[in-house]
Amino acid sequence: MIELAGVSVVRSGNTVIDDVAVTIPDNGVVGLVGPNGAGKTTLLNLMYRHLSASRGTVVVDGRDIESLTRRTIAATCAVVAQEKDTALPLTVKDSVALGRLSARSVFGYGDHTDRKLVADALAEVGLDALGDRLTTQLSGGELQRVLIARAIVQNATHLLLDEPTNHLDISHQFELMNLVRAMGTTTVMVLHDLNLAARYCDSIGLVDAGRLVAFGPPDTVLTEEIIGRVYRVAVTAVTVGGRRHLVFDPIQHAAH
Repeated sequence: MIELAGVSVVRSGNTVIDDVAVTIPDNGVVGLVGPNGAGKTTLLNLMYRHLSASRGTVVVDGRDIESLTRRTIAATCAVVAQEKDTALPLTVKDSVALGRLSARSVFGYGDHTDRKLVADALAEVGLDALGDRLTTQLSGGELQRVLIARAIVQNATHLLLDEPTNHLDISHQFELMNLVRAMGTTTVMVLHDLNLAARYCDSIGLVDAGRLVAFGPPDTVLTEEIIGRVYRVAVTAVTVGGRRHLVFDPIQHAAH
């Protein structure tokens, strides 16, 4: 469980996260959504101390994150950030194996147990045939699956993802989201696609101008009124095949 209590972040005198309080429940998928620059990635960064709060506390599994070592945080939170390591000439297997560093000593790293975990993770994400390929030779969708496999072998209780579907086509977006849901961890992900968030997330946190303006099940957060107010667009909810979808249009201003 991750708990943020009265958390604020101030940079150069500007408040970018403003008094956020939220509890991320165990064993569910939480989506952080909101306009560009709203503070979604900053909130995610607080959850694994990539950034420290100016005020308030972040508690992970009952422990103040500021009291934890980097190694302990890495063993608790697996992170798939926007920054990719495509420039590193690593094989897929070696890239995935980096997830074991937080749990192993220098002398134990890379033993039979690690190799089996890596092989199992690659099979789970459907990349077992690409273990010897360089990560620089992968497609965007394949690379995202490598990063998910690395998170799997990290064996952390929390999975944090920053825009994991960015630059993926629709088919690969569904594939990745199905994979994340099947992992069964406490997952927090930053998403831009509201319909994708509604389809796959158990809870939605809507962030606007550094504040958490709504948090709860998708149907209670992603309403026409709330989305229209935050995103400043016209929103219509429609039902297709028993599934609720949001349709967006620009707001039409009356001519003067």
